[in-house]
Amino acid sequence: MSIRDFSRGTDDKAAFTARADVWGDEAKLYIILDSDTPRGRHTVEKIYPLIDRIVQKLDIRRHKIEDALLDDGWLETAEDWASHCRVSRNDANCYIMDSGDKVYLPLTDDDFCSSLYIESVCIYFDEELDVNDVAIFIVCQPDYFAGRAIAVLLDSDGGIQVKGLEK
Repeated sequence: MSIRDFSRGTDDKAAFTARADVWGDEAKLYIILDSDTPRGRHTVEKIYPLIDRIVQKLDIRRHKIEDALLDDGWLETAEDWASHCRVSRNDANCYIMDSGDKVYLPLTDDDFCSSLYIESVCIYFDEELDVNDVAIFIVCQPDYFAGRAIAVLLDSDGGIQVKGLEK
């Protein structure tokens, strides 16, 4: 990620947007400043080092996030969704997703975790540029959840909360 990857947000919520390599894939970043923060008070140069550290933490915490998803039953949910897809006539325990991808059940932890990638990250700062929360939206390839993302909230104390599916 470089500083030129940033641009001003186009709506009232995101002060800046960017793209960054997270978990080995490109993700969209939305930098959201507290509503009390005057527009233009913080520059990209001031925010960039903070964003870079957050992206690094996401990479470091990947396994903890995956464990939280597994503990919360998302592998079983993926299997349930996949089992409602078209059954392959040629392969045992194989289901054809809407995308044409084949999914073999049961899924292993490794199957599920290797399918995950972060589509977008919303980083919420207060007026003093302290991080309030980081919301990540995780999607799968193959797409077990029909275009939906698993929303996960990382709070400022390091806690991980799996919030559920969002469009």
